[in-house]
Amino acid sequence: MLFATHFKGCSIVGADISKDLLDQAKETFRKSNKTADFVEASFDKPIPFPDSYFDLVSCNFAIYYAEDISFSIKEMYRVLKPNGTLLLVGPAPTNKTEFFDLQQEITDNPTPFMPGRMRFEPEALPVCRNLFSFVEYRIFTNPVVFNNPEPFVEYVHSSVTEDRLLWRSLFPNQSTVSTFCKQIEDKVSDIINDQGSFTMTKVVGGIIAVSYTHLTLPTNREV
Repeated sequence: MLFATHFKGCSIVGADISKDLLDQAKETFRKSNKTADFVEASFDKPIPFPDSYFDLVSCNFAIYYAEDISFSIKEMYRVLKPNGTLLLVGPAPTNKTEFFDLQQEITDNPTPFMPGRMRFEPEALPVCRNLFSFVEYRIFTNPVVFNNPEPFVEYVHSSVTEDRLLWRSLFPNQSTVSTFCKQIEDKVSDIINDQGSFTMTKVVGGIIAVSYTHLTLPTNREV
C-alpha cells in the first residue's frame, strides 16, 4: 500500500506464500481504490518472473525465514533490471536486547534461536555485498519507553504466544507463558519503581542494494 501511495503510475506486484494474506491485501487495495497484481509465490523457489523485470524489489521482515537466504537474494537480483534497487528490512542483532536480557535472567536459559536478529544482518548483508555494485546498511533505533509494566507485559505475552514455535522450548504451554509474564511484570515493576521507566530498544536494519552492471547467474541452487 505504501508503494501504491507514493509511486504514482507504477505497476506493483505483491507476492506471498499465504493465500489468506494475499486475499486480505487484495481487499485492502480494493477498498482504497488502488491497483496491484498479487501472485502466490515462495522465496524458497524461483521467482515466477523473467530476468530484469522489476525496477524495485522489496522484502520486509521476511527474508530471514528463507531456507537459503543466498538463493532467495540471488533470485531477487535476477529479476531486477540493471540499476534496479533491492530493499531488505529486518531486525538487527541488537534488537530488543533489554527484553532478551530479562528473559535470560528469569529463565536462566539462553534465548532460543530467533531467525530475525540472528540471520538478517549476518547472512543477508554479505550476500548483497557479493552481488551488488552498491550496498548501504542503515540502522534505525527506536527506544520504546514504558512508564508502567502492563503494556510491556501485553507485548511480551503477544510475542511469545504468536511466535510459539520459536519459544516452545522454554514455554511449552499456556501455563508456562503466564508464569513467565508474571515474572516479567514483577521485574519491570521493580525497574520502573527504581528508575521511573523501562526502555526496550527496537533496532531495525535496512539494506539498500543497487547493481550497476548486471551479471547472469546460473539457475541451480548450488551457486
